[in-house]
Amino acid sequence: MNIWHGDTGTKANLFATLGPDHDGGIVLSGHSDGVPVTNQTWASDPFTMVERVGKLFGRGTCDMKGFVAATLPLARPLHFAFT
Repeated sequence: MNIWHGDTGTKANLFATLGPDHDGGIVLSGHSDGVPVTNQTWASDPFTMVERVGKLFGRGTCDMKGFVAATLPLARPLHFAFT
């Protein structure tokens, strides 16, 4: 696992590998930063997930964080690159 910190020390990038130690594999890449909600129009509190008409609404409900949480190891090496 490798971690690189930004100049301010408040952000970091991560590269990690799970699975067997051999060539090949798959890289899954995603971002983990958050986008501010200042000056955005929300019909409800963006920090509280709500369900309306069968859909989920809230900050991050349809973003890379769901992808990051859903990544699972396979039979090949799996490389994670989160920035």
